[in-house]
Amino acid sequence: MQICQTRRRETGQGLLEYALILMLVAIVVILILTQTGRDVEELFGSIQCSIQYQRQAYVERADDEQTLICYMDVAQPDGTTQKVEIGPLNT
Repeated sequence: MQICQTRRRETGQGLLEYALILMLVAIVVILILTQTGRDVEELFGSIQCSIQYQRQAYVERADDEQTLICYMDVAQPDGTTQKVEIGPLNT
């Protein structure tokens, strides 16, 4: 009787450990996909900005984290570049 109860506890403990590991893996995957999704959105946003404004441009998020703003680098006479806002990304 004692052996049967011990075996049940070990089985329950093993299942709990697997569930915790699975939950941790799911959280990590969600975090990775969230970050990757933002990077891909900005990449395609840069391509869309370049097409929309007919010049080499890149996109950055505005302060509200929802709006994407198109920028371009403009060469200055002293050899430096300045970031200039072109306008919002029209979706």
